[in-house]
Amino acid sequence: MAEILHREFVYLWRYFELQLRQIAFYWILSMAIGSAVSVFAKDGIHRMFRNLRNRGVYAHGPAMKITNLGAVKIVLGAKNFALYWAFTVLFALLTGWLVNITL
Repeated sequence: MAEILHREFVYLWRYFELQLRQIAFYWILSMAIGSAVSVFAKDGIHRMFRNLRNRGVYAHGPAMKITNLGAVKIVLGAKNFALYWAFTVLFALLTGWLVNITL
């Protein structure tokens, strides 16, 4: 029993080690970019959300997907929102189909 647990531990360790080696560069890069954006683009981001709020779109705090779609509909208008929604649904279906084919 101990040998089986040891093999499973080694397998999981190697799996997570491989995953970490594959994403480590991108993880560090994303933290650096996120830090740079938060320092240098903070005022621009606050200005953008303030402008959205002035248009009647409240984009602060946690929001549900339905609320976000309502905001997108307000900004885009009904026709462009319908095109956006159709593209999103078709893209999701196509991506799921491609993933199922390749696996």
